[in-house]
Amino acid sequence: MLRLDLKKIRKDLALTQKNFAEVFNVPQSFISQIENGKDPMPAHWIPELTRMLNIPDLSIYTLATNAQGEREVLNRLKKFFESTGLSLSRFSLQVGLTQRMVSNVFNGDGKLDLTVLLSISTGFPTFNMNWLMSGEGEMLISQGGDIDRHSERTLKLVDTITTLQDTINAKSEQIALLSERIKQLESQLILK
Repeated sequence: MLRLDLKKIRKDLALTQKNFAEVFNVPQSFISQIENGKDPMPAHWIPELTRMLNIPDLSIYTLATNAQGEREVLNRLKKFFESTGLSLSRFSLQVGLTQRMVSNVFNGDGKLDLTVLLSISTGFPTFNMNWLMSGEGEMLISQGGDIDRHSERTLKLVDTITTLQDTINAKSEQIALLSERIKQLESQLILK
């Protein structure tokens, strides 16, 4: 399971536990519990922490994890992927990652790092990151009609992009074949 060294993050920001708790509007005791490994850090804090630290991701603050926990997180992620009913290419487009990167994560060859998690969270706003990391709660967060309409619109856009990409790929193949034919005809003209 992914864990961050929240104490190091807090110290790098030169904040006390009390100040840090005020930033996220939580009790100081919650910060203490996270730093002592008793509670997980909420995934929705990641964007704010990267902004506060002015870094692209928090991977430098990753603590050692156990292999069993990582397998459980990966299995939950695969379960979510299967529940979407999307192809790997459509899922990758939805989260803004390359198909190869997503495939590598799913087969255990890639890193399930904060960049990947943030991309999934952004691509699927109703996906419950707490469920992914801890197995607690439901897979999806029920957040009402606005999110559902946004997700529906996003899926339509992904469909359109996928169709356009397929068309571009087919046209590129056709252009390559025609270019090769032109070269053959030019070489025949030169020989005559």
